[in-house]
Amino acid sequence: MLIPVLVRVGPETQENIYETWINAYQNGDGLKYLMDLSLQDRIVVHFHGDNCRLERSLVVSNQLREFITKVIGLVKEAAPWSMSAFDSAREKLYMKYPDVLSLYDALNNPLLPL
Repeated sequence: MLIPVLVRVGPETQENIYETWINAYQNGDGLKYLMDLSLQDRIVVHFHGDNCRLERSLVVSNQLREFITKVIGLVKEAAPWSMSAFDSAREKLYMKYPDVLSLYDALNNPLLPL
């Protein structure tokens, strides 16, 4: 199960979308990250500039709690996989959506298959 995390700050353009991924089976911590997301009332994103200096923080209400709770149930039913299997699955998705904007559009459009 691939879990992309995309954060858009500003207009819907390539340079305004930040991407990371959660591997639920990563060193036993991935499921913990999902559990944390399912419990938090808000999500805080910190932006760091040169020399890792904090430049700005954004806080939004966590509208993903219910969705993440469902994802946790699916993850618990799925067979664990290695990091190399995770990387391989992610590369296949990158072949279909080669840039973050196309992935963002697909995730926001329920009619597009992933």
